[in-house]
Amino acid sequence: MMLVSRHPASLLTITCCILVGANVLLPSCDGLKKGHRARKSVPSTAQHVNRTLLGKRQSWTGPGPHSFDYVLGANSFYNTAADVVFVDYDMEESDIRRFLGAGKVVICYVNVGAWEDWRSDAELFPESVLGNDYDGWPGERWLDIRNTDVILPLMRNRYRIAAAKGCQGIDPDNMNGWSVDTGFPISYENQLVYNRYVSAEARVLGMLAGLKNDNEQASDLIDAVDFAVLEQCAAYDECFYFDGFISSGKPVFAVEYTDSYDETSFRREVCPLVEETKMSFILKNYNLHSDYIYSCLL
Repeated sequence: MMLVSRHPASLLTITCCILVGANVLLPSCDGLKKGHRARKSVPSTAQHVNRTLLGKRQSWTGPGPHSFDYVLGANSFYNTAADVVFVDYDMEESDIRRFLGAGKVVICYVNVGAWEDWRSDAELFPESVLGNDYDGWPGERWLDIRNTDVILPLMRNRYRIAAAKGCQGIDPDNMNGWSVDTGFPISYENQLVYNRYVSAEARVLGMLAGLKNDNEQASDLIDAVDFAVLEQCAAYDECFYFDGFISSGKPVFAVEYTDSYDETSFRREVCPLVEETKMSFILKNYNLHSDYIYSCLL
């Protein structure tokens, strides 16, 4: 059973104690216990990635690369050759269960750093935690992630919904508010604390905890998460921030977009990075539907 405190510091302490009991240590717990379609063959670790989910809390047996598809724009099940599928947590449970029945690992997207006006729980976010508009994404506003008394219970509820539907991991978006103009004075440390909170919540519920982008904090958060999702790291030469994930046995899923590459240039310039970095790369349209994928591993 998880005990919940209204005080952020207490919540972190309690969460750490639970995770220590499960032999999973976060950096903040040190004081508590010592102790796209290119023709390439897929490494054996990726061929049966669905078998690497073991125990109450999911875990990977290696960094991959693992074949995946990133289809946040899809609203129903579809056939895919990918071993790992990223979908929105709002997808119907029956469709998520169909992916699971097909032997896929299902990771569910949750926006933990920005408010979206179309979500069913949008009215539960008070105006006091809503900041600047998210540039380029109408209907989204940055959240004041420092206000954990308000934000964390809402995210916890989303995670519980995802877990109940069968999601095996969380893809948490917008974890980098500290580095952009959110309308709030969010510090580097504020962001680290919040990102560790939401990661711990996923783990307590038996799901894999992801890190989305937030490149500059990757080394500080590597022990708090189980995998990473990157967008356009090849296009902007930023994949190196996550080298430590691979060396620590944690997979990195990298999505590139068609505004930077076409299929030919992607295969020529990006797919060689699979062998070099051991990260997984795909090319997608921004709509993130199931109708377009070019994978270096399929």
